Amino acid sequence: MRLSHPRGSFVKLLFLILLAGFYLSCASVLTTGKIDFYRSNPKTLLFEVERNALQLNSLKGIAEISVESHQGSYTGRAKILFRKPDSLRIQINAAFGIHAATLLAIGNNLEVYLPRDQILYRSNVKSDLLKQTIGMPIDFTGLKELVTGLPDPFRVFGQDAGLDSTSKKFFWYIIDTKQQRIRMKIDAVKKVVVEYARWNKTTGKKYLYKFSHFVKRKNVRLPLSIQVIRFPEKERLALFYEQIQINENWGRNKFKLSVPERVLVIRMK
Repeated sequence: MRLSHPRGSFVKLLFLILLAGFYLSCASVLTTGKIDFYRSNPKTLLFEVERNALQLNSLKGIAEISVESHQGSYTGRAKILFRKPDSLRIQINAAFGIHAATLLAIGNNLEVYLPRDQILYRSNVKSDLLKQTIGMPIDFTGLKELVTGLPDPFRVFGQDAGLDSTSKKFFWYIIDTKQQRIRMKIDAVKKVVVEYARWNKTTGKKYLYKFSHFVKRKNVRLPLSIQVIRFPEKERLALFYEQIQINENWGRNKFKLSVPERVLVIRMK
């Protein structure tokens, strides 16, 4: 039996270490060059963030959910199913897996089923039903951003955002008008929004969105942890995904709501 020479093994190991260092050095140089390019062309980074968000077509996940509001606080688990452009189903289970509520939105139609009370509310996505169910005044577009964690910077800003400041890897964009002020923090390496705040100068209200614990699924980078905090009330809604799948072909039957025949149906404007 032929034994390998210890010196030969050492040389191979040294070569692999040097090769790994070379690739890491190249990656660092490329990243630095890209960030410098974004500093000279700040809107390009916004397009990169938008492109990442647009690649998400569907999402299925199980998340821990917690809500703190003036109406009360609760924690539970949520089964979330989303499909572009406008189909969303959220089933919330309380302690011991008890089905507490299901929200189903398809197009402009909204249904909220409360199994304990055997009541089915029907309305449209622009009604107060959505705000009452969530416990916080978030519109349907905001709710979709909340479950996906991928806000489109051009939807948030329009076309008028300007670069406010930069650090080694973070870029801050801002828009400031008479009615509102929006400031967004973007990770230029991951090309994702990590935080943004929206101030309403008329009402004094502020919404702070936070996104963290990013993972990559099917070439899409998205957060597992999502929060929205409302000031000055300090109301908070948070999701943390334990399981998540994206861009699968889930059938239309997944977006159907089955309720007992004798359920009380209440229509709201």
